[in-house]
Amino acid sequence: MKKFEKVPSRGITAEELLALWRQGKLYQEVNEEVLSQEELQARCRQEALRYVAAIDEFVTPQWRPFVSEVWERVLSDRMFSAELVMRNKRKLNRYFLTSLVFNLQVRGFYYPAGKVSQLRLHLKLEDTNKKNSIYKNIVNYPVRLEQRRRLSALMQDFFPCLK
Repeated sequence: MKKFEKVPSRGITAEELLALWRQGKLYQEVNEEVLSQEELQARCRQEALRYVAAIDEFVTPQWRPFVSEVWERVLSDRMFSAELVMRNKRKLNRYFLTSLVFNLQVRGFYYPAGKVSQLRLHLKLEDTNKKNSIYKNIVNYPVRLEQRRRLSALMQDFFPCLK
């Protein structure tokens, strides 16, 4: 097993650097980009929009003209945007987003489960042909009651007759 040693960037000669390279002990440490929480949420919102665009073909006819606007409103809403970023990994929370898709399906935004299964939506979202950890673990990222109510309220803005 190779052992890596951190070497100061200054004070090392070219010969020492070359010797480390020959021994296979030379590596470059990559610093992650430092983003503010707002920038991270904006980046995840854009990624989420690209992610859910994969299932636009499953949007019901009545919602098809509004699909991008509905997602923009949902993902811009403070209640949902706070959940878009996984706290410990600082990346898009696809678990919550998939759970949100399934909730929109129940509300008639996507074709009902009898016509398009949740598994089929998941496979299309993930661009895969088998269940993965996202599908298996979405139960750990549920859409809470107040979020479901907010989702219904956002949808009623488009069709006030919805309950």
